[in-house]
Amino acid sequence: MLLLSAEKIEKSYGIKPLLEGASLYLSRGDKVGVVGLNGMGKSTLLKIIAGVEQYDSGSITKIPHLVIHYLPQQPDMQAGNTVLQQVFLGASEELRQMKEYEAKSILTKLGISDFQQDVSTLSGGQKKRVAIASALATPCDLLILDEPTNHLDHHMVAWLEQTLQKFRGALLMITHDRYFLDAVCNRIFEIEDNTLTAYKGNYSAYLPQKEAAVALQQKQHDADMEKAAKLEDYIARNLVRASTTKMAQSRRKQLEKMEITEAPRTSHTDLKFRFTFDVTPYNEILTAKNISVTLGGKRLVEGLDLLVKRGERLVIAGPNGAGKSTLLRVLDGKLRPQAGTVRLGAGAKPSVFEQQQLRRGGTVISTIWDKYPKFTELEVRSHLAKLNFRGEDVFKPCSALSGGELARLRFAEILLEKPNLLFLDEPTNHLDIYTRESLGAALASYEGTLVLVTHDRYLMNSLA
Repeated sequence: MLLLSAEKIEKSYGIKPLLEGASLYLSRGDKVGVVGLNGMGKSTLLKIIAGVEQYDSGSITKIPHLVIHYLPQQPDMQAGNTVLQQVFLGASEELRQMKEYEAKSILTKLGISDFQQDVSTLSGGQKKRVAIASALATPCDLLILDEPTNHLDHHMVAWLEQTLQKFRGALLMITHDRYFLDAVCNRIFEIEDNTLTAYKGNYSAYLPQKEAAVALQQKQHDADMEKAAKLEDYIARNLVRASTTKMAQSRRKQLEKMEITEAPRTSHTDLKFRFTFDVTPYNEILTAKNISVTLGGKRLVEGLDLLVKRGERLVIAGPNGAGKSTLLRVLDGKLRPQAGTVRLGAGAKPSVFEQQQLRRGGTVISTIWDKYPKFTELEVRSHLAKLNFRGEDVFKPCSALSGGELARLRFAEILLEKPNLLFLDEPTNHLDIYTRESLGAALASYEGTLVLVTHDRYLMNSLA
């Protein structure tokens, strides 16, 4: 049953086109993953379909009484509401009474146990999980989710996968978790160069279809160019000869009418960068002795001894709220333990990637150039291109960067710091699927020492 169709949707911000002629349909049972680079318009498409953002031209047709529930990337919540009130905001009292037990069960699965807590006191990750609970507890025909897996640990992601697999309506979502796309989706929408292309199957099925489409387009482009070159050559050789002038003029008309297939343009390239270091440290690069760590009166770690040797990879895992980020901040020296000592070995040269990148002043190019003033502009631009900052992007103000762009800029800095010890806290959280894979390859080949907090299954598998 067709629920919604969109025809030739156009959307621009100022003079910058974001979507051009985007057409799609959604039927009951469709589970669609939207993929594409950061900044390509994925979230904008979801907002347009959800009806929370206007489009410039085109049309959207919905069945009568279509119920849509939309989960934004960063949910906005009203202070004074309890968690349970927020879940049922705008719902009838009858629905609340009917679904309250289910809502409490979902919240518990998502690690929220205080249903009377004021939502203004929740962390960003907790607010996202309350919004997920609201989306799942409220019946709808079309569920639209923008990055639902961010801030979820392994168990929560697995539970959400199973829940969405059972969902009987239509699902439209953005996620950069390729395993999640494989487990849940039966269609993929790709946004690239302002256009939307639909593919059948999950993410693993989309990849060879995309590859084949690009190869076919390239083959057609090459054939058209070859044909055009032959026509031009014939015209050049025969136009001035009286006996063949008419034939040459005929070929010229043929050439003028000829439509040459565009060469395929992919807006993303596999980023080729490597983390290197110039100082080899002492073998025992990080030592923690009898450390105790407390946060908000809760003891997270008691009497921990830890020895990390040069070249080792340590992954800190555990459920949300267990204190993984706090422990990492103790190990990297940002926080002092309540007891015990943390020491870096001789020659250790650490770099730190924090889960939330702080907003900063200046532009993308000045971030690097101010630290390395001896670089030429060409050297700075070439370096930033390794992290996909190209052309005018290098002059973007840092205050206007997305979470994914801020993460890429921090990695551009880390590459130049040449650390032999990397502390990374959820490094892939805001990265698009292609950058995640490039980062995984770079970390897999890194010969330094790695201390990592992550819920990203693909990253953990790529690090073996």
